[in-house]
Amino acid sequence: MKTALRSLLILLGIVFNTFPAMSVAESFEQKPLALVYSGKGICKGCDTSLALAFREAGFRTEGVRPGNITQANLERAAVFAVPGGDQELDVMLALFPGEAQIIKDYVTSGGHYLGVCLGSFLAAPVIINTPSPTSTLPSGLNLFNGRVFNHSETKEARIEPILWRPGTPNASTRMMYFQDGPHFTLNDPRAVIWAQYQDGSIAAFQAPLGRGRVGLLGPHPEADETWWNEDPRHPLYDPDGKDTDLFIEFMDALIGN
Repeated sequence: MKTALRSLLILLGIVFNTFPAMSVAESFEQKPLALVYSGKGICKGCDTSLALAFREAGFRTEGVRPGNITQANLERAAVFAVPGGDQELDVMLALFPGEAQIIKDYVTSGGHYLGVCLGSFLAAPVIINTPSPTSTLPSGLNLFNGRVFNHSETKEARIEPILWRPGTPNASTRMMYFQDGPHFTLNDPRAVIWAQYQDGSIAAFQAPLGRGRVGLLGPHPEADETWWNEDPRHPLYDPDGKDTDLFIEFMDALIGN
């Protein structure tokens, strides 16, 4: 028995020496990288919340600002993401003209773009700031074939019922944080609608662009309790809690996990 046990231990030693344990640093470096825009125009804490959601989805994250949105930086990333904010023009002036083209080249070459609220407005061919299609801000990043419209007549935050994965066996209605976000019209038969508002307009979708892919969200699945209680005089209540699971599902599909 002792001889057999000794032989087993020797064999295990050989196996472990042949296949050494992966270090924590090596494991971390193998996670896909999400570059999260954290520069001008982003609302306070929105980049942090998005980065936390990415980490829950199995990514490592880095913040990036104008001047650092370079081809070399983007080539390291699995996804470039722009979170929520309320100053589209400020962001566009910070990005244009050179960095906007770098972002589009990155996606068409096989990269991925995630836009949430403000980031979705920026992805459009033309940025729409009101329900009127004639009222426009500068040209956007032009990452999808369609238009973006402001879905709300008020800037007040609310918890909105969102139909997730409409038309699929997994369709369900989830309550989600929403504030002054967009809805979309699409002219791309390859686009996949991921969510709809109560009126049936498109709240989220994914579409290919060249060899890459674009995912845009009007509501905020990355929001947590700190968002709901941001205004203590008018706290919000989300009856089904955090929506990080929806964010993870969305990202898995976007980058092909």
